[in-house]
Amino acid sequence: MSMQTQTTAATARKRRPTFAYIDTRSTKPRIKGRRITVANIAIWHVRQGESVEQIAEDYRLSLAQIHSALAYYYDHRAAIDHQIEDERARYEAVAVRPSRLETKLHTR
Repeated sequence: MSMQTQTTAATARKRRPTFAYIDTRSTKPRIKGRRITVANIAIWHVRQGESVEQIAEDYRLSLAQIHSALAYYYDHRAAIDHQIEDERARYEAVAVRPSRLETKLHTR
């Protein structure tokens, strides 16, 4: 393998796609300047079937922001799907547990 081929291969491995509208500094990637996560966009569009245009209108986002979130989702699908399922499991665990008030009312 020539030196140029080795350098080109090494450079290609180091390059990562950039997502101009996505902030990845927190544990949940989100749209920059917003609290809307990539997982939110994925749920609304992929799982609930909302159109990109409808999401843009409902949440005052640009089409570029939504498409960037979807591109990030498809590049990191396994991790984000895992995150969605973890959050769902945590919600369901809390939802089935009675609150302290409910417990007190039932013991009277």
